[in-house]
Amino acid sequence: MTIKKGEDWGTRQRVDDTIPVVSSDGAFADLFTVEDGTEQDGNSAGGNSAGGLVLRGPELVGLVPNNDVPATPRQSTNGLARTVGARGTRHDILGHERTVLPLDLGIVVLNPGSEGETRLVMASSLVVCGRFWSGVTEAAMNSAFLADWNVTPSGHPNDGRFDIVRAELSMSDRMKAKKRLVSGSHLPHPNIDVRRLREAEFRPAPTARVWIDGREHRNVALVSVVVVSDATSMAI
Repeated sequence: MTIKKGEDWGTRQRVDDTIPVVSSDGAFADLFTVEDGTEQDGNSAGGNSAGGLVLRGPELVGLVPNNDVPATPRQSTNGLARTVGARGTRHDILGHERTVLPLDLGIVVLNPGSEGETRLVMASSLVVCGRFWSGVTEAAMNSAFLADWNVTPSGHPNDGRFDIVRAELSMSDRMKAKKRLVSGSHLPHPNIDVRRLREAEFRPAPTARVWIDGREHRNVALVSVVVVSDATSMAI
């Protein structure tokens, strides 16, 4: 079940020594596949559905931090581990009692309905932005962090929703916001809108780039993302 206000999140349990262990958001997402399906398929073995698509993958994944975090927030690969405070190593997790946390994931479709449609899984973040963060910047956040930026400090990776961010700032405001993003004090701001939604759609400008868990995607005219609640669990 997704987390509710005032409830404890996660349990302590012994972790099997055969589960996959990853150290980046992208590697976490790569453990899952997206298939055609219906809501009726949602409870089949290894499957959770949303938006007519089924997400399949392991029921438990070990997550360890990557200390080589890129300086560029668009290339952030450690957002999920930083958000949940993962500090263990592979050796610490496998075969030991650890904290196990249920986790939402996202199904992303690039250019839906076209011949070039691509289906991906999002573990931590989806960012649509221009060069130097100019123009409109949009994001779907399942974690709080992009590198050192605490983008959505009140977000939670197991509340059944994404934090959908839309910002259109002047150069002066962008400079001010970058200084405050480390502490999460950039909010509230009249030109930064944050909503909590189960699904969202973005139409990137021709010069914009799409970054999913720190990986760049080009030539994207339309992006859709939908949350899959309680898609898996992570041991930290």
